[in-house]
Amino acid sequence: MTSYQFKSPQMQESPCQLVTIGNVDVYHQIAAATGISGGGNYVITLSVFNAPILTWPKSGEQWYIHLVKGQWVLRERSSISAQAYLVDAVPGDQIQDVQGNLTIQSTGTISITDSNEWNPVNYENSWSDYAGGYPVAEYLVFLGQVRFRGAIKAGTQTDATLAFTIPPQYAPPAGELVFPTALVPGATGTPATSGMRLAVNTVGSCFIYGVGTASAMSIDSVSYFYKF
Repeated sequence: MTSYQFKSPQMQESPCQLVTIGNVDVYHQIAAATGISGGGNYVITLSVFNAPILTWPKSGEQWYIHLVKGQWVLRERSSISAQAYLVDAVPGDQIQDVQGNLTIQSTGTISITDSNEWNPVNYENSWSDYAGGYPVAEYLVFLGQVRFRGAIKAGTQTDATLAFTIPPQYAPPAGELVFPTALVPGATGTPATSGMRLAVNTVGSCFIYGVGTASAMSIDSVSYFYKF
């Protein structure tokens, strides 16, 4: 039977098997599966795993599994095998809260809203992407964290000006978060003595402070956990 190897986020390689899920017995926390390359039948123990969240597999899905103390356990869905993230869920998944860091609804499900891709921000008040070969302004949502990157060109420079927005579901959970930012290398003008800052409020509105006469701001330093 073929053994698959790939790198985890910690850059550690693990041998895995790629299987198609058959019957799933959530009550007894086991699932039956068939190997995709070379055949073979597997019984997967759903109560043993090494990720913070276990997502119940569905019949017909393809998953990578690996051995833990002699038991086959889930690793991740094959659709993301190239990245080998240990946590994988889609809206409507049945999940088990292992570390007490999620609120489980009465139905036993949660809604996963991670986009797992870079998305453009929505500009306001004449702010825009900065030219000159710098990355455009984008945000990434993954595993409950929002990260920003890119350089933004100054529009209205008055403190508390709304520069751009992101969807409200990715806003900070409470209060307004303020992050120090920096002048883009090579940009003209001078930030205020208080320093350049970006504030993100609870509806996804992003305001600038301390821009002074600076023509561009880097937002690479901005990241936070949203209301996951």
